[in-house]
Parts: sequence; structure tokens; C-alpha cells
Amino acid sequence: CVGCVWLFFERINGDWKGPKIPLTFKLIVPASQCGFIIGKNGSKIKEIRELSRAAILVGTDMLPNSTERLVSITGTTSTISQCVYQVCNVLLDVSKYRIFISSIV
Repeated sequence: CVGCVWLFFERINGDWKGPKIPLTFKLIVPASQCGFIIGKNGSKIKEIRELSRAAILVGTDMLPNSTERLVSITGTTSTISQCVYQVCNVLLDVSKYRIFISSIV
């Protein structure tokens, strides 16, 4: 929803005049990448929660007719931004690792 994204950025830029209620931001992530977000025994998702102070939940089931899962992030605009940043860094690190491994083989 473009309107929802616009409201999110109004809040993050300080232009929002409405109530400061928690927001939920949803990402669609390939199921093959979700394990990296969760980490061994949940260590990575715990680290992301601690660094961002946002609530993050990786859906257990794939979306209908898809190979993707829903990642829900709830918090303030600043905690959500930090959480999305952390998730993106995890996914970028995974892609860099895969490119490195494929160049060796």
C-alpha cells in the first residue's frame, strides 16, 4: 500500500501529527533466506530485536502459492527502521557469502 509507506515516512521525518501508536511493517522474504534472519537457535533474530528494540516475527508458513514468508516488524518508526536495516544487512551478508563461494567453485 503506497499510502501506508507514505504515512510511515511522514512519521520518520517528523511530519506526522497523529497519535504515536505502534506500527507494523511487513516484509515478504524468500523462505530460503528466513533461516539466516532467525539464526542458529534464534540467535540472530534475538540480536536484531536487541539492537533495534522492535518486535520481529518470521512467519512459520509460506504465503499461499508462494515460496516466500511474511516477516512482521512492530514498533515505532525509528525502531522499525533500525530493524529493517538489520534484516537487510543479514540478507546482504548472505548474498555476498554466496557470491564469494560461487567464485571459488
